[in-house]
Amino acid sequence: DNPRLTARKQNGNNPVRVVLDRNLRLPQDLNLFDRSVPTLVCNVMKGFHYESLEYVKVNFGADLVSHILEVLYQRNLQSVIVEGGSQLLDSFIESGLWDEARVFTGSVKFASGLHAPVVSKEPFLIEQIGDDELCYYKNII
Repeated sequence: DNPRLTARKQNGNNPVRVVLDRNLRLPQDLNLFDRSVPTLVCNVMKGFHYESLEYVKVNFGADLVSHILEVLYQRNLQSVIVEGGSQLLDSFIESGLWDEARVFTGSVKFASGLHAPVVSKEPFLIEQIGDDELCYYKNII
């Protein structure tokens, strides 16, 4: 997977990309590092700024979500779309620091692999899209 995380198919500004790369192991030839749009790389190793690419030292301890949100808040970024693996998504869900979740459930069942994160709320809207289901959840505090 080599995502761009840009708004290629819609008019408008590209989002600021935020990448979690704890030990800076991601290859530098990934689309994420092309410097075409502002990109924050959260890590534990170093902090510096080069063109539109900023490396930010972040505490990857128990309160990772709060630390990341603080970094974003300091940069006046107040709307976030989280696209990640099960561990990152679980961290956001468990923290309670989210407003809305959209969960696609496909019709194909897998016999093994990682379990998908679970939102322990009732959806406020369910859409059928082909054979798939899209559930919308709100986190009302």
